[in-house]
Order: sequence, then C-alpha cells, then structure tokens
Amino acid sequence: MQVGDRLPSERNLAIELGFSRNSVRNAIKMFQAKGILEVRPSSGYYLVSKSKLESLFIDKDEEEEKTWVRDQLEAFFLFEPQAVMLAAGKMSEREMKSLENCLVDLSKSILENNTGAIVNNHKAFHEIIARGTGNRAIYQMMQRLEYTYELIANVIQKISQEEKDQIFALHVNLFKSISNRDTAKSYEMAREMVLSISDLLNRFEGVELPDTINKINHKTV
Repeated sequence: MQVGDRLPSERNLAIELGFSRNSVRNAIKMFQAKGILEVRPSSGYYLVSKSKLESLFIDKDEEEEKTWVRDQLEAFFLFEPQAVMLAAGKMSEREMKSLENCLVDLSKSILENNTGAIVNNHKAFHEIIARGTGNRAIYQMMQRLEYTYELIANVIQKISQEEKDQIFALHVNLFKSISNRDTAKSYEMAREMVLSISDLLNRFEGVELPDTINKINHKTV
C-alpha cells in the first residue's frame, strides 16, 4: 500500500488474513493510535505513514533512529538542489505542465490540512522533478527519501498559516525558476527551500540537523 490508500473493510481483511473481526478491529485501532492510519467518516481507514508502520518491525534504538533521520535530511539537502538544476534544463513541456498541476494540488491539500494528500502531492512534486532530470539513478535515489516527505507533512499541520504560506511560496518560486529554465536560480531556490524546511523540522519535530546544514545556517546568521 501507498500513503493515502484506503484499507479494505474489516470484514474483507478478516477473511483475507484469517483472523476474527475483533482482532482486525483491535489492530486497526492500535495503528490509528500510533499515527499509521487515520479514519475518515463514511469512508474508512487510510494509510498515512509507511515509515511509522515499518518502524514497528525494525529493531532500532533511539540513537540509531535519530541518525537515520539526520542522514535522510542530509541526503535530501545534497541531492535535491542538484536534481532541480538538472531538471530545469531538461524537463519536457509535458512534465512542466504536470509539475504545475501538482503545485495546484499541493496548495489545495495544505489548505484542507489533509495529511495523506500533503504527503502524496509533496512527494509527487519532487518525483516529477527527479524524473525530469532524465536520469533514472537520480530518480530512484530521490524515491528513497520518503520519510522526509512524511516529516514535512507532519510539520505543515503544526505551523502557522503565515509559515504555511511561506513554504508554499518557496514551491511556487521553485516552479517559476524551473519553468524559466534558469538552472542557477533553480539550484538557489531548491537550497533555500530545503534549508527552510530543515529549520521547521528542527523546531517542530526535534530533528537534529546534520553538520552540512548547520554550517550553512550559521553562515547565514
């Protein structure tokens, strides 16, 4: 399943898995309490975090978990601006239109504060950029940063409307620089966006920033 997918009904899950409906119901409630599933009235249960689900089955201590998150953020910071710069010079007009449509969907999901949609749209936005590089290896590497997208979605729910507007404005400016085929500006905007998001992750999620980002933040100050 992907983030945003709807679970089968309790009845169908019980039949498929060979458990009682009570067992299935209890498991679903546990997943909901851990932030893995969310319930939507008259619709059902939806997957909102694969990383939290996977973490249930991965034996990590707290320090390993912190290191893993820090490594993900550092990889995002190092890869994203380079991918954006490459995509700005290579993206087709069709891909550019898809990126514009995705930006509209991202705006809507942020306004509605829809966690699953925010994750999917934010991830899709950056996947289109990665695909636009024309480099399959870059695309595959960017796909492995899924946890970063989920953390960002969690932060967007906590920040003020003004900060939400600022984050969306960064995406708009990034899109404009790409659509103008301005590779230097695209690289600059991508770095600015990652640094801004990193600051929010640090403040609202307690994510420890890697030295790569901390050094740049200190220079900025």
